[in-house]
Amino acid sequence: MKTIPIDLGDRSYPVHLALGLRNRLTDLLQPLNQGQQWICVTQHGLASLAHAVILEPLIHEGFRISLVFVDEGEEAKSLSQMERLYDRLIRLGCDRSTVLVAFGGGVVGDVTGFAAATFLRGIRYVQIPTTLLGMVDSAIGGKTGINLSHGKNLVGAIYQPQMVCIDPELLASLPPEERVSGLGEVIKYGAICDADFLHWLDTHLSQMLEWDCWDVYQQAIQRSVEIKAAIVSRDERESDQRRILNFGHTVGHALEKVWGYGSIRHGEAVALGMLAAADISVRKDLLPFPQMIELRDVIRQCPLPDLPQIDTREFLAAIRKDKKVRNGQVHMVLLEQLGRTVIRSDVTEDELLASLERI
Repeated sequence: MKTIPIDLGDRSYPVHLALGLRNRLTDLLQPLNQGQQWICVTQHGLASLAHAVILEPLIHEGFRISLVFVDEGEEAKSLSQMERLYDRLIRLGCDRSTVLVAFGGGVVGDVTGFAAATFLRGIRYVQIPTTLLGMVDSAIGGKTGINLSHGKNLVGAIYQPQMVCIDPELLASLPPEERVSGLGEVIKYGAICDADFLHWLDTHLSQMLEWDCWDVYQQAIQRSVEIKAAIVSRDERESDQRRILNFGHTVGHALEKVWGYGSIRHGEAVALGMLAAADISVRKDLLPFPQMIELRDVIRQCPLPDLPQIDTREFLAAIRKDKKVRNGQVHMVLLEQLGRTVIRSDVTEDELLASLERI
């Protein structure tokens, strides 16, 4: 088992990673168990897996644990859905000693983390991601949030879990398109921090698209987690370096909004957003053109949806409402070279629209 620390003083916690880790969860969670109630938050599509991996083993070891379900997709990340979750926790008699377990993808992790941050002013939680996106990104770093009609993740908190447990073999439960979605975030880490990792991905993505090479997935997940752990440990609250993790997200989030949540997956939108950001980087004489082509070729190994006709006014309105806007200016992560970023506030709306034409 590989353990990667998130170093945040008294809020520090481990990220445990191993093939077959699902069979050792009771050993990892036992130190947190003092007879209190546990609630596993998941989705109906994961019910049988949650029973086999979480409920039955923990009950066998004496845990008091129940399952609570949230809706599928981004619809779960709404104020009305949060109220339903709070109501369910109250009806189950949860108190400040209760521990929540997020068992699912990014949506489940966001909702569970936000519930933990806000229910009774804060209770403990654990992340057990079942998607590639969750394993390399959303389960790590404590970002939680829900959506408003105006945009994505506009209400949230940074609230760290007690631990994160990652078993790459849980990806076997996913349809291929969901695994592809997570590859966008994996590629992002190479683009912003580690050109050697990006080159490694270039040679291994074809293998990963075959889906059964769990040892290769483990290597990709480990390097992604190491990069994110180092960034979060230095900048928990996104005041400085952590902002580079938003590479591809300015355009990506806007595409999700105008395309319609659920019509495009988050990782797919981020991948398209990275193509746009790389194009703008070249147009601003930051990124050498051959490196943009190199990044594009890696991204294009992933089967991505074709960009539909976009309402440009709606697209620009979504960007203006993005939480990365400061003092009315879009702060966009661009590339100076593969593995090195710069944050610019001089990206014009014309440049953003032109980048869409070249995706």
